[in-house]
Amino acid sequence: MSLSDIHPCFWKLRRVVGIDQRIFFFSILLLFGCKAEQNETGTTESAVLPDDPFIVVLGTVQDAGIPQLGCQKACCQPYQETRDPDLNVVALGLIDPST
Repeated sequence: MSLSDIHPCFWKLRRVVGIDQRIFFFSILLLFGCKAEQNETGTTESAVLPDDPFIVVLGTVQDAGIPQLGCQKACCQPYQETRDPDLNVVALGLIDPST
């Protein structure tokens, strides 16, 4: 049985990629063989959340912060050189597990 017998698209893709049929077949098996690791009960583990509300630091919000990430324009250059903490905005997430 060849890959073209399984599905015609596999044969076309193999010809485009230009690799050996066995390597291609095992690559496809490896790709579809990856899965999330599960515990004994068959469920994935999750983090334990506290019962009280808490804050999570999400990062710098680039829509309101200066300088914008990757900005090379003249308007951003003065802010690249001086790091004024009042110009950077940090996003905080307030998590209330009871809701």
